[in-house]
Amino acid sequence: MTTGCPSTLQVENALRTVVDPEISINLMDLGVIYGIHIEEHSVQIVMTFTNPHCPMHEILVAGAKSAVMRIPGVRSCDVCIVLDPPWHPDMMSQSARQTLGS
Repeated sequence: MTTGCPSTLQVENALRTVVDPEISINLMDLGVIYGIHIEEHSVQIVMTFTNPHCPMHEILVAGAKSAVMRIPGVRSCDVCIVLDPPWHPDMMSQSARQTLGS
């Protein structure tokens, strides 16, 4: 059986399962995902961090990659880290801002 290519929604939902352990908010709601690019069975995620010196860097990247690789049809996943534009709290979802009391 051939598995179809993943959708952007599937990737977004997978990234919602990856939670920043320091503030308990998922990557999508945190606003650190800048782009999702899908080409057939390969996914590239463009993301940043809330702080360029984020101590959770490796954990978040590994979590994002692992979550996406669990999607049926995904054969490879790369995570590209960018620091420009820098992350700002306004990038968080409304629910994330409410969770943090902002």
